[in-house]
Amino acid sequence: MSDGNDFGSVLRGMRELSQPEPVPTSTRRRTTGMRRQELAEAAGVSVDYVVRLEQGRSRRPSDAIVDALARALRADAAQAAALFQAAGYSPPNSVVNRTLDPALGRLLERVGDVAAAVYSADWWMLGWNELWAELLGDPSQFVGRERNLVWQVFASDMWRPIPKDRSLRELKIELASDLRRESVMFPQDPTLHGLVDALRANGGEFQEIWQQTTAARHVAERKNLRHPSGDILLDADIIQLQGNSQNLVIYSAVPGSSDAAALAKLRRPSASHIYERHAEP
Repeated sequence: MSDGNDFGSVLRGMRELSQPEPVPTSTRRRTTGMRRQELAEAAGVSVDYVVRLEQGRSRRPSDAIVDALARALRADAAQAAALFQAAGYSPPNSVVNRTLDPALGRLLERVGDVAAAVYSADWWMLGWNELWAELLGDPSQFVGRERNLVWQVFASDMWRPIPKDRSLRELKIELASDLRRESVMFPQDPTLHGLVDALRANGGEFQEIWQQTTAARHVAERKNLRHPSGDILLDADIIQLQGNSQNLVIYSAVPGSSDAAALAKLRRPSASHIYERHAEP
């Protein structure tokens, strides 16, 4: 599904998440990211044109304009590809890569002291170590969309880690933002768009957040994990790998803490074993 303004949504989201040039300490910024004026000047276009693009009143910029905007935003390869695709130009890929990267597979085998898993860009589980399965449930028992993190968070009660210092809604905004970005970059991916359609048809919070097209980025944070043996406070780190568009997620505890002791109790001698899935969801 599309609201007809994919380019404007992607451009606005990238601008809001961009890192502006440093300003004197005496100057206070009331907004994060680049201002429209700053983007316009860096790209060599008018502020009015940037406004019209973001609002969908101009929907077919030339490839030269798209390139100028991407450079002004200091976009990486994946972001630039998403911007070109949203403007209607050929994307570099047609479907999301859902095959576990071999280097990430080796990493999962060797990190038995932390719970670790790898997800595709659209949050399908690709691989995990045994401590992850002990901590969060065995993903090999999940079927269909139960293997997708966004589905777990929005459409089921399967997801146990809850942010400690912010609302669950903020996490949901980040995940919906990820799916919107990927749906623009991979318009022909049936698995991705089938997931989005099912989430939107399910109604509720996802549909509301999706329509807002709010830009968001993942952050490292602490989470309370509701485990059958008792709650555990963990550090959640997400490493987004641009080269293969996969996400490495790690849960760990502060060394020497009671939470670290609780995590250690879940660890088995064979915790270095890696589980992975190559089949389409």
